[in-house]
Amino acid sequence: YKRRLDRKGISYTLDLTGHLSLALIDYKQITFAVRTILSAIMDTEGVTNIVLKTALDGEDIQVDILDNGTSFGPKILEEPLTPASAGRELGTNFGLSLCRTIIEKYGHPFIMENFPERGTKYAFRLPVNKEEN
Repeated sequence: YKRRLDRKGISYTLDLTGHLSLALIDYKQITFAVRTILSAIMDTEGVTNIVLKTALDGEDIQVDILDNGTSFGPKILEEPLTPASAGRELGTNFGLSLCRTIIEKYGHPFIMENFPERGTKYAFRLPVNKEEN
């Protein structure tokens, strides 16, 4: 993704907590979800910066992916999470909808929040593997 970010003139910041416990996840599915979110951000108008943050929050790992692109209205914000919105072809927005399904199987919501004049925040939580602590 670095080359694609460079081609689009998008900078990125990784704000990763130094030591996190191992997460109890399907690595391939979560990798797919993060890549899909990043692809959606790179296709958003006006994005020049992406920040990926992780932090330990209680018994979960909090993951936030923020961009500074054009924010969406409330209706538009929900549409990407619906695989086939009315009037759309089957498969449109399938990626973010699948992300939601993957992430929510861990018991926490996949959240997209708008920040007018500041972009969009994609947030989710992953369970810590308690046996590793």
